[in-house]
Amino acid sequence: MLKKVPKGSVRKFKNGLYQGRVMLGYNPETGREIRPAVYGESEREAWKKLEQVIERYERGQPLQESRVKFGDWLNHWLENHVKIKNRLTTWENYKWAVDTHINPALGKINLKDLRASHLQTLYREKLENGRDDAKGGLSARTIQLIHRICHAALEQAVREDVIYKNVSHNVSLPQKTRKEILPMSPEQIKTFLTANREDPLFPAFFILISTGMRRGELLGLKWPDIDLDNRTIFIQRSWVKSRTKTAQFSEPKTKKSRRIVPLLDEGVAVLRQHRLQQQHDCDERIAKGKAYSDQGLVFCRIDGAPYYPATLNFYLEKALQRAGLPKFRMHDLRHTFASLMVEQGTSIKVVQELLGHATVQMTLDTYTHVLPGTKAEAVEKLQDYFKADSKVPEQAKSDPLN
Repeated sequence: MLKKVPKGSVRKFKNGLYQGRVMLGYNPETGREIRPAVYGESEREAWKKLEQVIERYERGQPLQESRVKFGDWLNHWLENHVKIKNRLTTWENYKWAVDTHINPALGKINLKDLRASHLQTLYREKLENGRDDAKGGLSARTIQLIHRICHAALEQAVREDVIYKNVSHNVSLPQKTRKEILPMSPEQIKTFLTANREDPLFPAFFILISTGMRRGELLGLKWPDIDLDNRTIFIQRSWVKSRTKTAQFSEPKTKKSRRIVPLLDEGVAVLRQHRLQQQHDCDERIAKGKAYSDQGLVFCRIDGAPYYPATLNFYLEKALQRAGLPKFRMHDLRHTFASLMVEQGTSIKVVQELLGHATVQMTLDTYTHVLPGTKAEAVEKLQDYFKADSKVPEQAKSDPLN
């Protein structure tokens, strides 16, 4: 039970609201009583708030929750917390969500007046009809992004004693619909690589499929990152597109994304040949008096400048058509590598480290699917147990309870 606050009282109004007041002393300058009021939807809530007021008074903090607007607080949080701790692309995504979806609806509400019902209504409305083109609602994934922003901003407000509690704890969220992962089969991999061996971007496609790195990580590679003698690649930067349509070098996506990945023997051979070809093209271009911006990039345009990230998507589409294969996304090459690792029994922990996932759970959630064919192989191994004329396998004879 909550203890009664000394010199405090709670009363109920006709509208059902409870008011709590507490006598804390006198203002030394005016001589007036310091007697703040709090309000709650129950008597218990009112007493709880009175206790919090006394705690704030004893710590020398403001007695009343701030009258700052939710929108102003979100902007403050973006500039002073998100911007200094995250990649620019993260900050831009958060700011887009705040400016486009949160502030227009809730920005003018005082933080102290914000309720879970405000957030719940926002999420429902955006889910039903939140797209800018008025062609339906936002995805569950975007709603969860909006919620993460609201939750984190309110949590910071609680830590800074701007408000007493984080109301975002009390809302319901839509479940994300997980996209089906359709990696290339081993036969499709062979077909794809065979058909595109003369493509200038063949080395890039080969490295993506054989290492599982992200597109941005591939485009951020520089030759000093690659140790061909020891067959390793050190991933330490990414080349990414921002919401302003510009591209830039950035830190890897997560701390775990900064990693060393091994190369296949053929991968080493492919990169050696690629480096020779790149140097030849560079020398030839310079000899013709054409500009070349040598940034040390492993994969770049003919003038040495970085590819725009989406350009690789275009070339992948052409390569798939050349091989007579169905459509695969650039990220599906990463899925292909990961699925092959899981299929052959590689530890999920090792797969996580190879992919640079932040947690093992993320890897489990994404790749615990079983590929077609693997299920049949798994059942095939049980055949000996069920043949009428077969003997029980030796390993099955022991009593599992002993």
